[in-house]
Amino acid sequence: MSEQMIQRIIGRIMRIVNRDLKVFGEIAQDEKANTEAIVLVVVASFLAALGTARSFGGFVLVLIMGIVVNWLLWSWVISFIGTQFLKIEAEFWPIARIMGYASIPMAFALLSRIQCIAWLGAVISLLTLVLAFFALREVLRQTTERTLILVGGSWAVVIVITVILAILRAAAAIIA
Repeated sequence: MSEQMIQRIIGRIMRIVNRDLKVFGEIAQDEKANTEAIVLVVVASFLAALGTARSFGGFVLVLIMGIVVNWLLWSWVISFIGTQFLKIEAEFWPIARIMGYASIPMAFALLSRIQCIAWLGAVISLLTLVLAFFALREVLRQTTERTLILVGGSWAVVIVITVILAILRAAAAIIA
């Protein structure tokens, strides 16, 4: 990872913190930002796994779920719902890039290790949803209502898939 990439990531994060939503449009158009998004998702998922997992197996599971389900699957579901149901242009990689940046709050799940603020996980998830909402509304140029449908609907689909995977994992553990 080059120093230039790190500076670009930090600059974009600072713009997000300062509520400069135009940065999401730039990220969506910048194919070089694929690597940035991957780095951000891996780091956020790693920190979330450190904060929430109670075993090595749990750590690996949280890390993989953060990358595969929370980022890649959610980006794909957003693209699918957007194109198939809302009839908007929503290509996978531009969506994945902005969702990578929208996943930054998940890094704060590391703080869930501290017992008195373990409830922070719910706030972090909500913050991620809010950031995803603003990013998608900016990039896809949709109304608030349509963006809420897209974010809420896609998140609901990902939750259902996550629950199904958890049930299958539990069933496999019982059988084994």
